[in-house]
Amino acid sequence: MKALNNIKIIGIDHGYGNIKTANTITPTGVIPSTIRPAFGSNILRCDGMYYSCGEGHKAFVSDKASDNDYYWLTLMGAAKELRRAGISEADVYLAAGLPLTWVKSQRGEFTNYLMRNERIEFEFNDRLYKLRFVGCSVFPQGYTAVIDRLSEMRGVNMLADIGNGTMNIMYITNSSPVASKCWTGKLGVNQCVSFDDVIRSLNEDYGVECRIAGSTISYRHPGYTDKNGKPVSVRGSRLGDMFTKKGIEAELERVNNTEYYEEDEYEYEW
Repeated sequence: MKALNNIKIIGIDHGYGNIKTANTITPTGVIPSTIRPAFGSNILRCDGMYYSCGEGHKAFVSDKASDNDYYWLTLMGAAKELRRAGISEADVYLAAGLPLTWVKSQRGEFTNYLMRNERIEFEFNDRLYKLRFVGCSVFPQGYTAVIDRLSEMRGVNMLADIGNGTMNIMYITNSSPVASKCWTGKLGVNQCVSFDDVIRSLNEDYGVECRIAGSTISYRHPGYTDKNGKPVSVRGSRLGDMFTKKGIEAELERVNNTEYYEEDEYEYEW
């Protein structure tokens, strides 16, 4: 969470498997109830209903505004960030994300969905929150991870955001995103159960060729060539640890072996 004058800017990543803020991660399952649940550490109360948040993972839906779950999860995420600062009443500006190539068609609807109530009062874990939403911006998922490093990205680079429900791929050439070479597919770690599945799907669904030599993996697309017409390869290590062979295998092992997080809050060092 950041502060600008008296406004609290809260970034929330509305993932399919988990909803993330700068300091917390919570599974996206939501269970409504007319009475207070006997158990649970993420209990939200609003408009006379109780919502148990973080109860498993929400099933994949391409339209995140199709039900109210992500709205309740947004309130929960905002409350968690504000609680860390000892705040329960605030003017809030939301920064949200949608899959890369779905932003253009869904940005307006999702913004209206999140901004449905300018002012709202609710309880989270028995604490009352009074919020006024003053604005909302919706960004392409994954892009924010590199936006402050674009100047370093000379030549051809590839951004791959592999989530639970979707995979987003963006090519960045000489510090500029290539809009015509962006993909979003219903393919995530919940469909890719092995390293070979990831590699095969990148090739078959996105035309990205992956070459593996020992512990090294490189990526290339036939549409990207040097001045001599030769395809350009990008090593996974250049993209970051997450895109190396070891990094992909570690993430798959974590997801495949973890149905619930032991704790839903993680500290990050920036």
